[in-house]
Amino acid sequence: MACVTCRKPRYKRLVDSLFPVNPADSNPVNTDLEKLIFLARSSPDHLDRIGEYLEYWLRRSVVRERHGHIQVAVKITERLISHCDSQQVKLLADSYLNMIRIVLESNTRDLQIFATNSFVAFSNHEEENTPYHRQYDFLIDRFAILACTSEQQESHLQIRVSGLKALKGLLAKMRREQELQLTIWEPDHLSKIVSAFLFNMQDQASEIQPVELDELALEAKGGLQELVRLAGLGHIDDVMRPIMRHFDASLTWTGHRHFTEKVFLCAMEAMQKQDRYKVLQGLVNHLDADVSIKEGVLTTLSNCVAMGADGSVGPFVLEVFQTLIRHLRTMCKSSSDSDLASFQAATVRAMGEFARVLPDYQKPDILILINDHIAPPQANSSVDNQRLTGAILKCLRAVADTYRPSVLEMGYAEPLFLSLLKVLRFSDPGFQLDVAHIWHRLIDRHQNKGKIPFTTTWERLEDLGLSLGTVSQSFINQVATTLHAYLCEHAQILSTSLENLKAFYQLLSLLLLECGSAIVSDATSYLSRLQDTALTNTALTVRHRVALHAIVAGLAHLLVRVCPSSKLEEGVGAVVSLRRSLGPYLLPDVFFAEQSLELSVSNVDVPEDLLFRFIGGSPLRVRSLAKRDGSVSGGIDVSVSLSQIMDVASQDTPHSFEQVTFESLKDEPLLENALQNDTVSELSWNEKVFRAAHADVGFQQVQDIVNSTGSRQDMREGRSHSIYEMELPKLY
Repeated sequence: MACVTCRKPRYKRLVDSLFPVNPADSNPVNTDLEKLIFLARSSPDHLDRIGEYLEYWLRRSVVRERHGHIQVAVKITERLISHCDSQQVKLLADSYLNMIRIVLESNTRDLQIFATNSFVAFSNHEEENTPYHRQYDFLIDRFAILACTSEQQESHLQIRVSGLKALKGLLAKMRREQELQLTIWEPDHLSKIVSAFLFNMQDQASEIQPVELDELALEAKGGLQELVRLAGLGHIDDVMRPIMRHFDASLTWTGHRHFTEKVFLCAMEAMQKQDRYKVLQGLVNHLDADVSIKEGVLTTLSNCVAMGADGSVGPFVLEVFQTLIRHLRTMCKSSSDSDLASFQAATVRAMGEFARVLPDYQKPDILILINDHIAPPQANSSVDNQRLTGAILKCLRAVADTYRPSVLEMGYAEPLFLSLLKVLRFSDPGFQLDVAHIWHRLIDRHQNKGKIPFTTTWERLEDLGLSLGTVSQSFINQVATTLHAYLCEHAQILSTSLENLKAFYQLLSLLLLECGSAIVSDATSYLSRLQDTALTNTALTVRHRVALHAIVAGLAHLLVRVCPSSKLEEGVGAVVSLRRSLGPYLLPDVFFAEQSLELSVSNVDVPEDLLFRFIGGSPLRVRSLAKRDGSVSGGIDVSVSLSQIMDVASQDTPHSFEQVTFESLKDEPLLENALQNDTVSELSWNEKVFRAAHADVGFQQVQDIVNSTGSRQDMREGRSHSIYEMELPKLY
């Protein structure tokens, strides 16, 4: 009877024949390998058993420390996977991943590098119907450990690069296998992956050559960007949290701010443009973490906002500014002056950078939002409120610096205009400078501020490079007149420091230049009120009153260049010439050039010859001024004024009323100086007409004109009522 022995299946015999006799040889026998591949393709049902048998060979080789056979087992499995279609890969995948796990558990660095490189190749293969039970937890841990190794060996750089590549391959595998993404979003796994990337992006190992450091940083940057792409908008917050925790633990916010900026910019590069705001939102929310890192977070936010806020619109914009102001308010109440100064500088810069990338149509809302946090000026304001007001004014100034409305009316929409008016009432010199700067930026559309002279010797706007703007009459009616009223109040509380006075002078000059000839009537009215304040308000200091006289002189000189008129220029020039000889301190040439803060003037008893006499022009112009004053409802009785003019004019000339035309009236000067000789015998008929008109209303205050007009209006209303109450005769 013959002896029948147990015979191995053919696939096992083929696998056994692939391993070389020399255990150190790491290459399989190619002739038999082709036979095994043919068997696997012709009988796919053998794939899972082939994989299990190769895993058995690998385990036995690890125990016997046959490193060559270990690599042979892995290479055979790789070749089989490469020749399988996407539906058959899963039959070998589990055995292959077990083999990689076994090799990674060994302490041999060469085998670990071999396993990571093999996994990178495996991650490029596509799989269909991935088993839901497959887990990558162990691989995530091992790859992260390899990427963060710090052992001083010759191959430690290669080990770290291999670990980074394996993590990138793992992320690529997750991106293709949607069912397995839940594994990677667990906080523990994300923390390990993110820490591995950040560890290699940061320059910590001085013994590594610069070229090798660049390779590590490049691999880590690519891995972080792959993680951000995989996260998308839904999981980007999960990625941001471990990044910020890593920076908190390593004190990177304060010691290596350039590195934090590099990391967040790298993350935003991998995101879609409309999703980048999520990074900024994470930074803003992280301000609540710890007081010691706030300044570092704000600095990073300022450097990243140019990329992250581009295209950001909606509630997020207002939320950022609200949060920054909230933290600024907290710091004003709880920190020292030095800490507040650094935090305030970082906040102001962050707001300025954020506003710089926003479209202009969003900036008025931002200005209103910031301005609404400013407490109204109070006599006994607390120190905390003073600090907060100063900080918010700096923020308001930073945002205003980025606002460039193409049309002046755009910068003064009613809500914004009314919101900004209240900041003109601060009496603190520092606050006044910030307020003046804010108004400068909103008014100056032609960059005239740096060209405005503080003298009265120049002749033409073109010589200085000054440009004139144009505005609508509705803007003058709604904005300019109201602004002048607040500026009159502001002039009385104005600080007398040279810097503040110059800023106030520039503000008025810019307003005149940007509005052009349309504001001439309002400007003459304002200058008259300003000069009256300097003459009559004895509560002001001598320096203050002299400053107002000098400002009026400079603006009058500018006015005749904005609205050219030979008679107007002659009148202003005469007063300026007299002041230059008799009272030079009343001119901006001397006052603003004065080095000392105290002028050698004991009083401000200005002779009448040195005063400007501002006249509203024609009765029609006086009526326009009165209506704009805000306290007139019915205006001036033009018919009465004209009748008075005719009565006076008829005594001196036989001309008829028809000769008083619009052309003749508009050529008359808006300003007369006190030096005109009233004894001139030969006066034109038009000049006599205007002298008669101004005898009644030319030098009166607007309120006096209104009161006189009101009495006549009451008289007419009484006559109307008497007519209505008359009893009509009965006709039948």
